[in-house]
Amino acid sequence: MLIQFTVENFLSIRDKVYLSLEPSSDSEHPENLIVKGDHKAVNLVAIYGANASGKSSLFKAIAIALNMIKNSNNVQITDKLPVVPFKFDFESRNHPTFFEFTFIAGDSKKYIYGFGATTEKIVEEYLYCYNTAKPTLLFDLKEEKEPKFNRAFKVKLETAYQMNTFNKLFLATATTWNVECTKMPFEWLAQAMDTFTDVMELGGAAIDKYRTDESRKYIEFTKNILKQADINISSVEVDAQEGKNYDVEITTGHTVVDEKGKKTEFLLTLQEESVGTQLLFFYGPLLKDAFEKGKTIILDEID
Repeated sequence: MLIQFTVENFLSIRDKVYLSLEPSSDSEHPENLIVKGDHKAVNLVAIYGANASGKSSLFKAIAIALNMIKNSNNVQITDKLPVVPFKFDFESRNHPTFFEFTFIAGDSKKYIYGFGATTEKIVEEYLYCYNTAKPTLLFDLKEEKEPKFNRAFKVKLETAYQMNTFNKLFLATATTWNVECTKMPFEWLAQAMDTFTDVMELGGAAIDKYRTDESRKYIEFTKNILKQADINISSVEVDAQEGKNYDVEITTGHTVVDEKGKKTEFLLTLQEESVGTQLLFFYGPLLKDAFEKGKTIILDEID
């Protein structure tokens, strides 16, 4: 469960910006809250505003930070890191970019994980866990300073630290080296959030789910979404022809009743459906996974 994301000095964002999902004191819509133990978060937020006001920069910051975490173990020592600082003043363009996530992981504990990076190296990285009302340090690494490690995991953390390189995230390295205290937060950050930049990317992910959906659980879920939206689709079929590349054909059935009460089903391709229907079709598998696995979905340009 995502509680807060913070970014500083990235693309059009110079000063620290927060995206918070912590609920206010307003109790008007309790159904719009996620509750996990003692923790709560709103289950939907929307960001809107004028063009070039920084919405996509915030989205890209989340996507870049997550990709850096997921792919850290594949980084070669000669690779550059994909951070782009704010460039409209000389001070910012020479400073690191900072990201921070506050979240509830699969063990139901609250974590704070953050890191600062330039294109050359990781300059700061830290992880805290809330076992009580106060945060417990797991590790805190700063360039040119002595690393700080939790005493209970110090030996394993120090061993993993010796294996890390300057352009890799220690969270990923420590997890690879089986340090217990980093496993749950790393898995949450690597698996619990999906970001999509456009409908084509969203569609590809959805079709891949449908293509492997032997039990039709995703199709039935999506049919129910379409029904709830008062869209008259009586059947959905996904035909995937396996070859060098999968050729997927999606057809929808519409039942029409004539003046004599006779029912006839007419078939359309998905491309012949309205854009709104196509979007709901693409959202279906992602929403099902989000509801069942507690995932967070982040969409840019949702309209």
